[in-house]
Amino acid sequence: FVFILGWWFTGLIPGFISVPPASLGHTIISQPVTYLVLAVSFQLLAVRGRRSAVSGQRSVRDAVRVRSTNSYQLSANSLPAALGLVLIALLASRDLPDYFVTWPNQGQTRFLFHAEQVAVAEVLADRPELTDIAIAGLLSGPWDRLALATALADAGRPDVRPRWYNPQRAVLLALAGEPAGAFHGYPNVARYDDAFFGAPLAQVGGYQLGQIETAVPAGELACFVNNLCLVAVAADPATGLVELTWRLRAELVLPPIPIVSKPPPPDVYGGPRLAVFAQLLDENGAFLRGDDGLWVDPVTLQPGDVFQQVHQLENFAGGATLNIGLYDPMDGQRILLDDGRDALPLPANQ
Repeated sequence: FVFILGWWFTGLIPGFISVPPASLGHTIISQPVTYLVLAVSFQLLAVRGRRSAVSGQRSVRDAVRVRSTNSYQLSANSLPAALGLVLIALLASRDLPDYFVTWPNQGQTRFLFHAEQVAVAEVLADRPELTDIAIAGLLSGPWDRLALATALADAGRPDVRPRWYNPQRAVLLALAGEPAGAFHGYPNVARYDDAFFGAPLAQVGGYQLGQIETAVPAGELACFVNNLCLVAVAADPATGLVELTWRLRAELVLPPIPIVSKPPPPDVYGGPRLAVFAQLLDENGAFLRGDDGLWVDPVTLQPGDVFQQVHQLENFAGGATLNIGLYDPMDGQRILLDDGRDALPLPANQ
């Protein structure tokens, strides 16, 4: 019994120093022994009852007292068993709804177990006409993409080609040259949902399946050697928002991107390998401010895809210049345009 108590207390110690302090993941070693403590308590109760019964049986002198003692022994053995059944029933009434109803519907649980991606795969299994599809996410590593790929394979749809984007800053307008259908609304960001999508075609967990309803710009302003082309720029000096629209003319040229844990091991880079920079320059070409990012998963992009992203710059004067380009965040190396330049300067008032 002393060993069990020591085991239980040792398992609780990380809970006093961990963050959050009540995380069951940090005190999981104490969970089995918690039930063992209860079981040992019932065992001690049963042993004490049997000892009392035996002691009473030794002091009897007649048959009536023997029969009474046997009844007492039966009662002493039945009480721990009855208490154990009551305890099991109470724990089941408390825990089973949590396991099968409450916890599976919590957002954090669904996030950790990639429940939304499994739900998307189940819908796509019933829609064989959907092959190219966009799906919103936070893009915090490759894990959602890998989870969806696994779920699609399990659902018999390994042919689906999903494109991942972060709706906080980007949206897919076309997939392989066709208007994009997308699972959007998770995370819930209204920047693009209200502007680009019509009535939802289906509700899938936290997602809505919708069809893009906005025109895709034609033509090209400039192309980079990795086959990404800038097709439209819209800048608002009053708000400082700069919208860039890109088209992939051929297979995207990317360096090898291995799967790296998060956080990555020491001296191992685990960040993105492609980003767009939008810089604001004054009349003399001096740097004022900038914003960079991609907000789509470049690994998932296919030729003919068109996406729009928004860069957040502070309000600027109409005479300023926008400097647009691509670079590799790992080493800062800029990606050249077809004409050899490393950035595209544009008037900020367009």
